[in-house]
Formats: sequence, structure tokens, C-alpha cells
Amino acid sequence: MAVTGKDAALNNVVVDTITLPNGRELAKSAPSDATGAPFGAGNPMPVAITSEVEVKNDAGNPLAVTGPVTDAQLRAAPVQVSVVGGATAVGQAAQVASLQNIEAGLGADGATPPAIAGTGVRGWLRALYEALIARLPATLGQKTAAASLPVVLASDQSAVTVAGQAAVGSAPVNPPLSVSGVDPAGNKQHLAVDTSGRMRVAVQAAFTGAYVPIPAFAAGNTAGAGGANATVVQVVAANANRHFLEIVNNGTADVELWFGARPADAGVNQAIKQGVVLAAGGGGRFFDARVPTGAVFAAASAASGLSVLEG
Repeated sequence: MAVTGKDAALNNVVVDTITLPNGRELAKSAPSDATGAPFGAGNPMPVAITSEVEVKNDAGNPLAVTGPVTDAQLRAAPVQVSVVGGATAVGQAAQVASLQNIEAGLGADGATPPAIAGTGVRGWLRALYEALIARLPATLGQKTAAASLPVVLASDQSAVTVAGQAAVGSAPVNPPLSVSGVDPAGNKQHLAVDTSGRMRVAVQAAFTGAYVPIPAFAAGNTAGAGGANATVVQVVAANANRHFLEIVNNGTADVELWFGARPADAGVNQAIKQGVVLAAGGGGRFFDARVPTGAVFAAASAASGLSVLEG
């Protein structure tokens, strides 16, 4: 073995050649790969790792890695990573330009309400948003029709049952939808049903019968109330609750009837009768449907009499 000197630190001996036992000398040579090419900057030497690798972080402290980097290790300290082909100003500018092109393609919002003049997707979305906001109420609760969003039932909607929140035959927890009507005085009244669900209908308990004499008609008579002609007789007064009326002429002279308003003298006892004529000896009128509720007046050319039944 030939020694040629020491290194600069005087710690290691530099060997130039080694003499083998057979007398041959083995010259010092640089390590090389399988093809004989020496390992260097362009030809890295493969290294087998048998235990662990240290990854150095930004703080300068080695981080021992015995396998894949765990979540705890990544959270404990930042790991420096080398990226091939890192970001450049040109690349960043291209990315920014690409994002700007996307934004421009989306269009513009347009003016604030009520002038909506946007373009593209953003303009369409803004117009849709403004249309919804304009129709939706600002607060919850019952509103007027003008302040509500209109809703219509489907054309093939099945029957909708309206009932209170309770079983049939028991008292509702919440008031049910009531069906109302108007009484003869013009006031609202609820329609009620009995325990079987049948609507209650008020029927007048009794009928009123009377005989009304009819004097012979005299034009110009002013002996009645308020100066009215007393020979034009009011048979029955107006009655909004009237459900039945029968008038029969039991006299020997025809009788004319007027429904509603008292007739003028000029219209009574004319050759062509203007009222409803009840023939003498039993002529009459019977009403149990579409019953007139106004006053009824009568006059006759000769004295007669009417039998009246009302209910």
C-alpha cells in the first residue's frame, strides 16, 4: 500500500494504491454505475435507506421520519417541500387573466332596483333575485291579497277537506273554518249543524190566518193613513221571514192584488186589469217557493173579502 499523504485536517491518510497479497497493485478509482459511468451531479448514486430519513424544516430542526409523514407530524411543524417548476410571474399573470376572462363571461349585475339591466348569467340571476324579493312579503303573518304571493290549486287537485283540528264529533282545538250567511237584517250569521252534521234550519212555528174585508173601490178616497186611499187595502205587511203565503177570495166580486208597492188610483179598477186578479167565489194564490216578502195590496169594484194564511 502506497501512502501519498494526509488530508488538510491531518485526520485521514490518503491512499494512492493498495498492493494485494498476490503482488498486484489495486489503483484507487471513483465509484461508478453498472455501465462504468462515474457517479456525479448528472448521475446520482443510489442509496439504500435501512432505518430513517431526516426531513429538515424551516426552523432548522431535523424532523425524524420513520415512514409516511403522519398528521401529527405535519401539524407539529411545517415541512419544507421542493416543488418542481415553481410559480413564476408569467404563470401567475396567465392565471389572473384566465380568472378575469371567466368573470367577464358571467356578465354584470346591472342597476339596482327597479331598473334591472344586467347581462349574462349574473344579470339573469340578479333579475330573478329582484323578482322574488319584490313578490315575497317582508315579514311573516297574514297579509292582504295585494301583499301576498298568489298561489293557485292544480287543475287536477282532488277534493280538499276543510275541518277543525279535532276528530269528528269532538270539540275542535282550533276554530274550524266557518260558513256564514246573511240574515234578513243584513248581518252575518254562522251556519250551524246538529250532532249528525245536518244543517239547522229555522222554521216558523206557527201560521197566521186572517180574514181581510175589501170595500168597493172609490177613486180619490183619502181616508187611509197618511191620506192614502182607504179603499185600496193592505192585505199583509212586508215580511222578510215569510216562507208561505195563501190568499183566497171568498167574496162575490173579483179582487185585484198588487205585490210590493201600493197602486195609484189611476191603475185600479180599469177595463184591463193591472193587478193579479182573484176570481170571486174561491179564486186564490198559493206561495211556498219563491215567496214574495213585500207588502200585498187589494182592491175590488164591489165589496168582497180575502182569507189570508201566512207563515
